[in-house]
Amino acid sequence: MELSAEKFISLEKRRKELDDKRIRMEEQLKLKKEELAKVISQIKAEGYDPNKLKDTLTEMEEKLAKDTQEFETQLAKATDLLASVEV
Repeated sequence: MELSAEKFISLEKRRKELDDKRIRMEEQLKLKKEELAKVISQIKAEGYDPNKLKDTLTEMEEKLAKDTQEFETQLAKATDLLASVEV
């Protein structure tokens, strides 16, 4: 099958477009990897294990719930004491 010059030019243009797209995607991947490395470094600098963030978050949520409950209990006691004094 004989290839016309126009078809060759069209195919070459598509090849260049795809090559340019590949290069852009490789650059984006490189930048995302660098961003990820920075985030991991920040997480480690804060003293957390990046592989255990889900567990750490669960622990912190549980502690927050417990602390909130304790605060609510203390607030209720303080409210009761003030109410008894105001009578």
